[in-house]
Parts: sequence; structure tokens; C-alpha cells
Amino acid sequence: MSARAREKSKKLIICKERLNRLFEELDQLCVGLAEVLEIEEQISMIERLFRETDALQVELELSLEEEERRMAEEDWSKYRKGFRERKVRALALQSKGSDCPGR
Repeated sequence: MSARAREKSKKLIICKERLNRLFEELDQLCVGLAEVLEIEEQISMIERLFRETDALQVELELSLEEEERRMAEEDWSKYRKGFRERKVRALALQSKGSDCPGR
């Protein structure tokens, strides 16, 4: 792996770790009494980082052999699924919360 590819790989790992932390924070907001705007902001931060991470993932996959690429795609699909599930749940809670006074 070239120095440039290693750098992108490290950046991708860091972005995925940050995504995991943001996912955990969103989960905590959804079970707590978070304000609707706080949940919206968390989703927005996750979306921005998710797009950045997705671009890095594509770049990394382009530099991999077929078997490594397939494994990387499978790993990333778990992040996409987790993102979709959490976003749907957060938006549902957000929608319910906006109907409740004081939230």
C-alpha cells in the first residue's frame, strides 16, 4: 500500500470511529429527553461525516484487490444500514417530540 493510500486508510478509520461515537450520542439523545433541535443537529453532523467517510471509502475500495474490496464493501454496508436505522428512529422520535409541549 502506498503512503498516500495508507494516509487515506488512517483517515477512513478515524472517520469511522467518529461516526460510531456520533451514532452512540444519537442513541443517547433518542432515549433521553433531548430537544428536537438537538436531535436535528446530531443528525446533521452525522450526515456530513457520513458523506465524507463514504467518499474516502470509495477511494480506498478503488485501490484494493477484488477480495479485499468485497470485504470493505461488506463492512461499509453495516455502517450504511446502521445510519439508516438510527436516522429513521431519530426522525420518528423527533416527529413525536415536536408534537409534545415543552420539547
